Amino acid sequence: MKVARTTYGRHLLREEIFLSSVVGVRGTHADCKAEVEVKSTLCRVFAILLLWTTVACTDRVANKVDPIQVPPGGFLYRGYDESGREAVTGWLLFSSETGESVTGTWELQQVGAPGNIGPQIGRGSFEGSRGDQGTVGVNLNPDRFDDNVFLSGRLQGDVYSGRWSHSGFEGVLRDGTFDARRQ
Repeated sequence: MKVARTTYGRHLLREEIFLSSVVGVRGTHADCKAEVEVKSTLCRVFAILLLWTTVACTDRVANKVDPIQVPPGGFLYRGYDESGREAVTGWLLFSSETGESVTGTWELQQVGAPGNIGPQIGRGSFEGSRGDQGTVGVNLNPDRFDDNVFLSGRLQGDVYSGRWSHSGFEGVLRDGTFDARRQ
């Protein structure tokens, strides 16, 4: 038992010397131990708050979408994944509608983390055609051969809505719905 006290006594002396040099505290072992416990608890609380804040902010940053500046005459576009969650937002601008042919430009950005939605993030030019009863089909990537996003829907007045599909050699890889409203 005496050996244990001596070992403990040396440990206590080292701890008191360390604490007095680090925190400037001299006192009994109980005082030092209480202060260490308080500081340890405060460090844990601080670490938990820091972790919680980081997670909360990361979620907001991941889902943050820059404000959309729709050009005059453009359509505010929103694309939804298979489950109905918004996956893409941005704008479409029809610049030429001659006969059955339509052309224009687009700028779209991802919302959240929808997974692989094809090459509909960024900006580009589109080509398409008008069909019967207001249908309009658009290829957002006319310069690509096997990795395209197509819009197929109705253009009625100031609303263009329908389905989007990401297609490759294998066929349709992913699809969803969209709506676009003239601003």
